[in-house]
Amino acid sequence: SLHRLTALCWDETHAHAVALGYALMPAAIMIDSSFLPDPSMLALVTTGVWLFAKYWAGGSSWLLPVATVSFSLGVLAKPPGLAAGAVIFYLMVCWMVEKKRKQATRVFLSGLLSLAIIAAYFSWAIYLGRSYPPFHVAGSGYIWDSGFWTFFKESFYFKSVWNTSVWWFYGYPFMALIAVGFWMPPRPAENQKRRTLSAIPYVWLVAAMAVYLAAAREITSNPWNYHIFHVPLAMFCGRGALVLATLAWGNVLSPAVVLRSICIVAVTLVWSTFPLVKTMKKPVAINGKLLGEELARLAQPGDLVVAIAPEVGDPVAVYYSRTRGWVFPPGGGDVEWSKFVADDATAIAQLEELRAQGADLFGAAKNAADKQDLLFVEHHDGVIDYLDKTGTKLVD
Repeated sequence: SLHRLTALCWDETHAHAVALGYALMPAAIMIDSSFLPDPSMLALVTTGVWLFAKYWAGGSSWLLPVATVSFSLGVLAKPPGLAAGAVIFYLMVCWMVEKKRKQATRVFLSGLLSLAIIAAYFSWAIYLGRSYPPFHVAGSGYIWDSGFWTFFKESFYFKSVWNTSVWWFYGYPFMALIAVGFWMPPRPAENQKRRTLSAIPYVWLVAAMAVYLAAAREITSNPWNYHIFHVPLAMFCGRGALVLATLAWGNVLSPAVVLRSICIVAVTLVWSTFPLVKTMKKPVAINGKLLGEELARLAQPGDLVVAIAPEVGDPVAVYYSRTRGWVFPPGGGDVEWSKFVADDATAIAQLEELRAQGADLFGAAKNAADKQDLLFVEHHDGVIDYLDKTGTKLVD
């Protein structure tokens, strides 16, 4: 769908370059190979946007309902997919400017139906999250939670974005290609429809930036949320590669262009794709996985767990326990996940509160440490003594 969307916006040559760029992008490789909702979210909303753009360009009327279904399913997979809806809104406004009110009305009604379904689903999900253990709704750290000035003082967490971009998701070669492609868009087409469609990656990027500014703390804490950026970034990456490969040469099949293209691919593979994917796939959470599997062996149906993985705040142990539960210390919103409280009395009170909410099993990795490098077994030895007195040790 990304390939066909690019061909619709620009041309087939750009579509090939963009598809290759996405296939080699470390972030896309890592996220698309992870057990997360983000891959299905991006695939579905991209398909929805492509089908709608095709409908807008004069395609069959059946494309509108199919595009609506695909886009809606993508947003239901994960809310950041809503950002892609800005493209549909943009094209609808273009129709309104052209006085095509009938077509715009159809799109508006389809959009209302989609938003109603999305709102109903997430209202139900929030109700479940607040009504059943562990009484937690995923997602926190929005600007309305922390306040604008908190975000402003932290420079909207752009330092974290830079570090993630350089050392995890893209690397300097991809960042350079993206910058070139963003700064040097294709020459404006003579066809008015093609000129309108060529703005799609910019509209998508602006909408994704708006989502980021509203949820910067949440997105930087869980960088898989950057996936909504990867359609426009891949398009700019492909465009940048094509600009550099064809510099001063018009024919894309000339020997010089082919040689440059091979060099660009080699540089991105050697300095971005291979090293960054290797870094991201390093099994740093193996002890947390083992802890979760041990909890899964001990848990009875319906049990709730409290777990401390080697990296405090990491929910990997809860995930592999195949039950519901909490990380420890509990956090969310403005409450720090990855930092132990100062004293044992507060930690014990937190444990008792979780016990009152239904916690049955408690597990901790012996090397569990918070972001201040405080080991749980040393910093909270009083908590361990308390658990020895009030609970039953099943495994050491």
